[in-house]
Amino acid sequence: MTIRVEAAPAPYWRVVIEDPDGLAKEQVFEVSASKKVVGVLPALFEAPTDERPSLSINSIAGFSIFTTLTRQGDGFKVGKATAFGCWSSAGAGPKAISVELSTRREDSNASIEVVTFTLRKSEKQCSEAGGMGVPEKKAMFNFTSEPQESELVIANPGSGKTLRGKVPFPATLHFECDGQRTAVFKKDGYLDCVLQIDFKCASGKVERHVLVNGVRGVLALAGEPTDPPELKCVMVKLPASWTGQ
Repeated sequence: MTIRVEAAPAPYWRVVIEDPDGLAKEQVFEVSASKKVVGVLPALFEAPTDERPSLSINSIAGFSIFTTLTRQGDGFKVGKATAFGCWSSAGAGPKAISVELSTRREDSNASIEVVTFTLRKSEKQCSEAGGMGVPEKKAMFNFTSEPQESELVIANPGSGKTLRGKVPFPATLHFECDGQRTAVFKKDGYLDCVLQIDFKCASGKVERHVLVNGVRGVLALAGEPTDPPELKCVMVKLPASWTGQ
């Protein structure tokens, strides 16, 4: 199955985290714009078109940030950023993380709006998030991209770990019926390419299957004598005059 992600006219958004104290060290964050997953940090994607787009980043470790921006002239006015998550303070228990949010046009290309979340320590008390259960069902896929040699990142495979590697990449994903996983392909000089995988189990006369960006495909369970279906994302190249990610 090949999924082609079409490019829209500029501008684009690049979303990054600045973390001088290492509060979210080595965490992988999914990025959602207006409730749609658009990449993983550092993410580069088409700017939302709505007047007040929401923006959120979420990690499998339970740390997340949510904000709403307001379109203003040729840019956006940032709103308040709400953070959920903790950092450990020796002898004082978990403390909250505060977030500063800023936007600017990228120095190398005015068509890219850079949205930066800066993490800071806070002295407010914080309740740590609970752990994640691991679904028992497992599905097999072979992920590829055009061009090849992109990096695949699946931030929430259900096992509480992040899958990542160069494509072609065979992967087994834990899932629940009616659950969802998001595969993100990254490559210098290209927009993040996103495949949303919705798992549909058998019900009545409806056979089990997956919807990949809304297109029906095969659901092959681990251990069955079935070749894993290929899920391919065709990436959108940025203009050659632009600098890479």
